[in-house]
Amino acid sequence: MKEIRTAGINELARIEKIELASFPENPWSMSALRATMEREDSLCLLAIADGQAAGYAISVSAADQAEILKVAVLPGHRRIGLGRSLVRALLEHLGESGCLEVFLECRASNQAAVGLYLTLGFKETGRRKGYYTDTNEDAVIMRQGLRG
Repeated sequence: MKEIRTAGINELARIEKIELASFPENPWSMSALRATMEREDSLCLLAIADGQAAGYAISVSAADQAEILKVAVLPGHRRIGLGRSLVRALLEHLGESGCLEVFLECRASNQAAVGLYLTLGFKETGRRKGYYTDTNEDAVIMRQGLRG
């Protein structure tokens, strides 16, 4: 059984654990996670599966646009739909709050993520050459329109 719910700053340690397990080579720092979660324009959702925090997604918004900054799922909980559920829930929340379009970037080599976003209605709008400085990898820029 899984549950997707809004996460508060009091769950930062749980989110950091997911972040470290999901991105061991280049995780966000605790201070970056905290600063993003404390922003008034941020939305953080937490996925609970089998009684534990198993994934999270975070976005920020301005006016009628939003950006998905991170989607992370613990390795042992991947490929069971948690990432899809997190993104769908984010899109629903953002649409209800008046966002008309959502953007994101992901590594060009992350075909699982690119495929997921395409199936959820995102379209590739461009690339940022050498965006990921740890590997000099390109970022795929994606956009999805939401109905107001």
